[in-house]
Amino acid sequence: MLLHDKHVNVFIKKIVSYGIKDIVISPGSRSTPLVSNLLKNKNYFNLKMILDERSAAFFSLGVSKVTKTPTIIICTSGTAPLNYLPAVAEAYHSRVPLIVITADRPMIYRNSGSNQTLNQTNIYNSNIKWFYDIPVKDDTENSVHIENVFDKAIIQAVTNPYGPVHINWQFKEPLSDGENVKIEKTLKIKNFTKEFVSENTSKINEFLNLVLNKKGILLAGPAIDNPKEIIQLANFLNWPIIADPLSNVRNYKFYDKATIIDTADILCRSSKLLKEKIETVIHVGAPPVSKFIINKLRNVKNHIFFEKSIDVLQEFFPITLHIQTNIEQFIKDAKKSDLYKPTELDDKWRLSLQYLNSIARIEINNYFLKNLQELEIKKNLINILTDNNILVVGNSLTVRLLDIILTNSKINFIYGNRGLSGIDGNIAIASGISSVTDLRVVLDIGDLAFLHDSNSILTARNHAKNLTILVNNNYGGQVFSLLPQAKNLENIFDEWFISEQKNISIENLAKSYGCKYYLSKNIEDFKNIFDDSKNIEGVKIIEVKYPKNQYSNLSNIYMNLVKKIEDTIYE
Repeated sequence: MLLHDKHVNVFIKKIVSYGIKDIVISPGSRSTPLVSNLLKNKNYFNLKMILDERSAAFFSLGVSKVTKTPTIIICTSGTAPLNYLPAVAEAYHSRVPLIVITADRPMIYRNSGSNQTLNQTNIYNSNIKWFYDIPVKDDTENSVHIENVFDKAIIQAVTNPYGPVHINWQFKEPLSDGENVKIEKTLKIKNFTKEFVSENTSKINEFLNLVLNKKGILLAGPAIDNPKEIIQLANFLNWPIIADPLSNVRNYKFYDKATIIDTADILCRSSKLLKEKIETVIHVGAPPVSKFIINKLRNVKNHIFFEKSIDVLQEFFPITLHIQTNIEQFIKDAKKSDLYKPTELDDKWRLSLQYLNSIARIEINNYFLKNLQELEIKKNLINILTDNNILVVGNSLTVRLLDIILTNSKINFIYGNRGLSGIDGNIAIASGISSVTDLRVVLDIGDLAFLHDSNSILTARNHAKNLTILVNNNYGGQVFSLLPQAKNLENIFDEWFISEQKNISIENLAKSYGCKYYLSKNIEDFKNIFDDSKNIEGVKIIEVKYPKNQYSNLSNIYMNLVKKIEDTIYE
């Protein structure tokens, strides 16, 4: 048996003992010791082979978003590891656990011109939590050390803040002698424990002084694991919740339990609305999609962050107080404090925001929907989706339109990609999510984002269980038309920023991968197509084409909507 096979055996035992099951492999020669031994023990794992490393990494990101446990991705040496970088960076910034294993040639071949060899040492640099370079060894004395390396990698990936770790593993030839090791049938499975320490009394008292009987806002951002805790905290304080569309708080289960403000992006565009002084903001989750909400809340004096990690990733607000325990435990501890007494804040503050929200929602339905066809499609999509559906939302204009229309949703869960907010990897992420759930997954995406990740249609076809891709063909990058520089660069803007991809047939692209394709021409058409597609397994692609000029007046549509709300409030 080769020495590296013994070390791979240690690795396999370790990941089995932690209950890690999801492994995504991209083919290549140098990773043979890992792949051949994993295949010998494949009954322990969900092994997937994905040809393109970039797609494989984003797919794995989607898997880990759902499972909340590390997915292992394995590739060969050379340029292959470089293709992981976009997904690794997104995982780091959105705090999703991944274990990246890049096979490598022995160190002596680095910087020598050897084929398929580059310096893979810490190639992901500041986009990972931890790195280790496993060298080639000629002795067996380092097996305990190797075991400790794997322990640390796994623990680092699932210690708050969650994130990617990287092991670069050098293998020398021969890569295989045919004697792969099969591990014993029974291994004790460890659990990923989630321990939350109680905050000390002084921090609890500081919190109570900042919130009790104060006019405050609970800001629920993207990527919240347990939306129910947000409702508990809102009721504890008698505060309204500004809920981001990716917070999963805008769910029908919660609207009768708390005051949920789902039109804040529109309300915060006005200088006349939300005029009362806000004294404290509590932040849970990532920063919101809407920059108007961020700008409105910048000048609030007190900002409290519930964040289990030791650091708070945000650039917009001063940190008055950072609380690391989970919300439910913190509320229990706060109620034991000598300073605690049930809030005496009357309902006037909360109800005033509830009233503004209801007026804004009426005007959105009466005005905005009639002026933007894509928003009408979005509303129908939201109304169709149920607790049996997961929605994955692309960035750019797609998530911003969802922010306008999403209210009282019955969708099981909504995922986005707001770590770095890029348009890349959306099809792969949705495919990864679909691969680990029996629910129907719907990806709502723009045409540029679709074409950018079209290579992942192959990944979707091979691994997604039930995935519907809704392609909003608005002729490319229309969110850029909302930027202030659009007017100053009219002569070059359409060609170099809007990025319309002429003479590209989404239909032909879908059919070349063997996917069912639909073209929706109107609202009724869309409803029928969507209903028909739910009975078809695999990947379905629905294209909706919109008039290009519908976005040319989008800024004015926003302005007119805000004015209508103001006129209704102050008439």
